[in-house]
Amino acid sequence: MLDRADVEEVIYRVAVSAFRYYVDKPAKELGYTVDEDVRWCTAPLTDHPDIDLAALEREIRQLITNPNADRQAFIRNLNAQAE
Repeated sequence: MLDRADVEEVIYRVAVSAFRYYVDKPAKELGYTVDEDVRWCTAPLTDHPDIDLAALEREIRQLITNPNADRQAFIRNLNAQAE
């Protein structure tokens, strides 16, 4: 089980990153990569042994960069793993 506070922090960070992302961001903000946002989003869960971090990072990358991604499913699935 995941700590509820960590889950809520990840959801918050994904929402902020998705809201602030735009297609030209890497070109307009020199040095920016979506990977830095992904790492920031997953930071609360990096030490948790039950998390497939690579899969979570792939999903979060999609949630940030794809405005049509199903964020509600992500939230439900993550909340289901919380205590």
